[in-house]
Amino acid sequence: MLQKDHLFQSIYRAVKAEEKQGFINTGAVGGFSGYLADAMSELDDIFPLEIMESLKVKAITYGESSPFKRRSLLVEIKELLSALEINSVSDKLPKATSQENITPAHDNKQPAQKLEKVERERLDTSAIQYVKGVGPQRVIQLGNLGIKTVEDLFKHYPRKYETRQKRRIDELTDGELATISGKVTGSQISRGRIKVIKLNIEQDYKSIHAIWFNQVHIVKQFPHGTEVSVTGKVRWNKRIPEILATDITKGWDEGPEEKIVAIYPETARLNSKAIREIIKNTLPQADKLFPEVFPSGETELMARAESFREIHFPSSKAKLTQARARLVIEEILFLQLAIARLRSPSRDEPSPVLNSGGKLVKEFISLLDFRLTAAQQRVIQEIFQDMESDNGMTRLVQGDVGSGKTVVAMAALLQAVGSGFQAAMMAPTEVLAQQHFESLSKAFKPLGVEVALLIGNQVKSEREKILYGILSGKVQVIVGT
Repeated sequence: MLQKDHLFQSIYRAVKAEEKQGFINTGAVGGFSGYLADAMSELDDIFPLEIMESLKVKAITYGESSPFKRRSLLVEIKELLSALEINSVSDKLPKATSQENITPAHDNKQPAQKLEKVERERLDTSAIQYVKGVGPQRVIQLGNLGIKTVEDLFKHYPRKYETRQKRRIDELTDGELATISGKVTGSQISRGRIKVIKLNIEQDYKSIHAIWFNQVHIVKQFPHGTEVSVTGKVRWNKRIPEILATDITKGWDEGPEEKIVAIYPETARLNSKAIREIIKNTLPQADKLFPEVFPSGETELMARAESFREIHFPSSKAKLTQARARLVIEEILFLQLAIARLRSPSRDEPSPVLNSGGKLVKEFISLLDFRLTAAQQRVIQEIFQDMESDNGMTRLVQGDVGSGKTVVAMAALLQAVGSGFQAAMMAPTEVLAQQHFESLSKAFKPLGVEVALLIGNQVKSEREKILYGILSGKVQVIVGT
C-alpha cells in the first residue's frame, strides 16, 4: 500500500512538472511518456488490466504527439489517475499468494466495470472540471466568464452567429465569409515584431493564402502536405486571393454547403472555437439537465433539451429561430412565476411578526425637524399592519422626488429593529447606498441603533469587521447594494 501511494505521489509530481514545462515531454528523467508507461507496468498487479493498458497507450501516444495534442491527453491521463486513486480496488483484488486465492484473469472485468461506472458518474456531475477537455487552466478561464457548472455552460448563449459557405477558390468574392478545403503546399513567416503567417493552400491547381498574425505555431501544426479546411474573410490581393483565417481544422470539410456557427462572449485565452468544443462534449447531458417543463402536447414549442442543443449547434435557420423562441418564452414565463410567487408567499413559510418597535419609531419621529404628512402617516400605518401579520409583505411605495419615501423606509426599519430583528436597506448603486448610509447613521445614532455599510469595493479587513458586527448582532441595520 505504501509503495503504491509513493508511486502515485511520484506520478503526480511528474504530471505537475509536465504542465509547468509546457507539455514538452520532460516532466520526468528520460521523458514523461516513458516514465508513465513504466509506472503503469508496476501497478498492473493492483488495478484492472484494461485500465492499465489504456493508460499505457495514452502514455505512448503522448510521446508521439505535438504539445498542443499533449495538453488534452494529459487531461485524460489525470482523470484516469484520479479515478484510480479515489476508487482504489487494491483491497478488493485477492493477492496471489497461494493456489486457492488466485483469481482468474476474466474476474478483473468486474472491478474494471465498476471503475468505469464511477468515472462515468463523475463525468456526469454538474461541475465544469469533469467535462472532457476542461483542465485546471480551462476551469479558471471559464470561471472568468461566470461558468462553473455544465448548466452555466449551456446557458452561455452565443452573442451572434456566422453563416459559413463552403466555396471553391475560383468561386470566391471579395469580403465574403467562406470555408475553403485544400492541401498545404507551403508556408512563410514574416520578419519583424508582428509576425504574419501565411499558409499556401492548393485546391484543384488553384491557390489561396491563409493569413494569421503572431500565431507561429500554425506552421508546425499544419505542415506541408496536410489537408485542411480554413474559414475566414476573403480579400483579393493581386492574383492570389487571401483569407484572414479565424478557424482551421485538419481534413477535408465533409459537412453541409452552408453551416451556422455560434460565436460566444470570449476571453483573451478562451475563444469561440474552444468554447464550442467544450459545449459539444456536454451535449449528451442536455436531456438530463433540462427535462421538459411544459405539459406534453399543450404547446407547439420545440422540446426543451433540443432547444439548448440547437441554440449552440443550429441545424438550420428555422431550427435556430424555434430554439430561440422556446428559450425566450421559457425565461419570461419563469420570471413571471417568480414574481407571482413573491407576491403570494406560501402559508407554509410564515414571516416573523414585527410588532414591538412602536416606542423606537415614536422617538425617531419626535426627533425629526419636520412633521410627517398625512400621506406618510397613512402609508407607515399600512406597512406596520403588514409587518404585524405573519404574511409576507410585498408592497410598492410610490411618490415624487422629495415626497419623503426614505422616512417611511426608516420607520419600517426601526419597527423591525424594535421587534428584535436586524434590517437591511438595499440600493441599486453604491453611490446611492453611501448616501442612504449617511442619512440613516445621522438619524439613528441618537436612538442607539448601529448602522453599517456593506458594498463590494471595501477592503478585506473592513469587510470582515462589518460581517463580524452583523453576525454578532452589534450591527442592527445594514445598507448595501
